[in-house]
Amino acid sequence: MSWKTIARDSQTKLLESIPQRWRIDVNKYKSLKNVTGVPGTCGLLTDEQLGITELSAVKIVKCLERRELKAVQVLEAFAARTAIAHQLVNCLTDWFYDDALERAKELDQYLDTYGRLSGVLHGVPVALKDYHVVKGHATTSGYVSKRDNIVQHDSAIVKALRDEGAIFFCKTTMPQTGMALETVSNLWGRTLNPFNRDLSAGGSSGGDAALVAMRGCPVTPSTDSGGSIRVPAAFNGLYAIRPTADRIPKGGMDNTNNGQTAFSLSCGPVCHSFEDLELLTEFGIYYPSGIEGILDTLKSSEEPLIPVFTKLQDIYQPKPLSAAELLKLNIKARVYKEQFLAAWDATASETQSGRPIDALICPSAPTIGLPHDFNLYWGYTSLFNIVDYPSIILPIPEPLEADPIHVTYKPLNTNPFDEANSHLYTPELFSNLPYTIQIVGRPFKDEELIQVASKIDGLF
Repeated sequence: MSWKTIARDSQTKLLESIPQRWRIDVNKYKSLKNVTGVPGTCGLLTDEQLGITELSAVKIVKCLERRELKAVQVLEAFAARTAIAHQLVNCLTDWFYDDALERAKELDQYLDTYGRLSGVLHGVPVALKDYHVVKGHATTSGYVSKRDNIVQHDSAIVKALRDEGAIFFCKTTMPQTGMALETVSNLWGRTLNPFNRDLSAGGSSGGDAALVAMRGCPVTPSTDSGGSIRVPAAFNGLYAIRPTADRIPKGGMDNTNNGQTAFSLSCGPVCHSFEDLELLTEFGIYYPSGIEGILDTLKSSEEPLIPVFTKLQDIYQPKPLSAAELLKLNIKARVYKEQFLAAWDATASETQSGRPIDALICPSAPTIGLPHDFNLYWGYTSLFNIVDYPSIILPIPEPLEADPIHVTYKPLNTNPFDEANSHLYTPELFSNLPYTIQIVGRPFKDEELIQVASKIDGLF
């Protein structure tokens, strides 16, 4: 069977698993770019369900504890909205609502029997990026050859979330390789930005961010090795944090590549509110690396590399490293961390307090969105993966007017991305998109960073 046939069958099977009662006429919305309002106008959700899907995870738990809602009610509302979201922006890889419904019934029974919550996430519907390993379900990581990769264990983060009462009901899309800032794969297709479907949802956690932006899920535990939490959150106007990597337990996750230690992939929440950001900062980490394993995985099903990753190969010309070369690279990364720390400490000479800055405010990307298959510059986020500094994405609630084109700007010859990026911009393309800022703190000062970000969030 060809990879195209496998992909087509997988996408069809996924769509058919969504109940008919939550199907929409997608042709009706074919020309609509901003689809964030469709769940509220399509007529498939009741006013009560729409209200439930506007709640944060923190408020959901409080409503359940006060017996104002049942976990079954909450799940049905978010599942309906997720079904609509997938039909509009293609954000899912798996759907297991029936399993989730049984879990919700068990949690309702637990609360009725014992009079207390099962954990801090009791009854909260949680979607999982396809990197996360869930017992009894496939983990494809965007590869055709992994379509039938049914696993028999939960990863550490999945177990931790489940133990706290989370209800898993679907898995979300990620790009082939997991090493792209757009979410597209041969197996699952392309995930679209719900604010403008002509643009990308970001990557690699684009399925998470698009689904949360559509309010199909209050929160997701996303992953980040170079911007994969922060860029999708930024493009979809959401809150997010990339914690210091080793602050969160890891184990049992699907690794696209294993073995490199130059930088660590972190796990953190993408959500709609600061209170959920604080609630979910306790979970998940894992490590990827290299591309040889990626190419071997692709060869096993004869699927091609996605275009954006092919362009990265052309720019950087990656090759296998010897042990000596890898050692030199790790030493170079360590020296860079030392230089960055020295530069941060040097800010003490410029502050009124005579102390180094508590946090750094900066962009998360050179643009607030990007067209499909455009090769976005990673440096605004990947820098903080290399030095392992935690960072938070905060949305700016009021839309800003798009800037006019800077006609006198001359692209830098030293950056291979700059010319294409500067020619990309038009006010029309980037109007009506969410705006965000990135706030960076010092390693293992995650709680302090959250406090700083909370103060800034309160200014908006």
